[in-house]
Amino acid sequence: MRFFVLFIFIFSLTSSLAFEYQVGDVIVQSFDCYECRLIQSETNSPYVHSGIVLKDEKGEYKIAEALGPIGLTPLKKFLSRGRLNTVFRAKEWNTLTLDEKKLLEKKMLETFSTEFSGLSFDNEFLWDNYDNQGNETYYCAEFVAKFLNNFLNDRISPEPMSYKKNYEQWLRIFKGKVPDGLPGLSPSFFSRSSLFVEIKE
Repeated sequence: MRFFVLFIFIFSLTSSLAFEYQVGDVIVQSFDCYECRLIQSETNSPYVHSGIVLKDEKGEYKIAEALGPIGLTPLKKFLSRGRLNTVFRAKEWNTLTLDEKKLLEKKMLETFSTEFSGLSFDNEFLWDNYDNQGNETYYCAEFVAKFLNNFLNDRISPEPMSYKKNYEQWLRIFKGKVPDGLPGLSPSFFSRSSLFVEIKE
């Protein structure tokens, strides 16, 4: 019996270590908060947040995310927040060679550093929204989509967003300006899109 338990433990550990993230992977996750439960209700999905796997200058995995000002979060810290973390990868990247992956890693980090890092979070959840300085603001799934569109041949498009199930609650959260029916994306998009494939949960 002890041998069997030890075998299962080693197998599980080996399986988890065998998985290798790829730069550009999208991680969608669930965690608990009042707004999170409303999002889950509206989208019929457990997912409430999303981020993108990058590698920093030291070759360490980080997650680019909009959970406040856009920045990089250590992979381990990002995963520890989620009750559920699921990884999706753009189908068109499944055939990349090693050299192509390395080039993509470099371009993604450069683009993030020069065009997105430090930009503000969009509390109004509008697809095209700007701050007083004329800089675009982003919420999580919007940032992921617009960032990835710099590198995808099959570009991600927004879709009409629905806030109807919990409209009264959203009225309070958005202070009367609910973006119902306006273009946008939720983290659940990546689990439904034909452009992505689930590779790990």
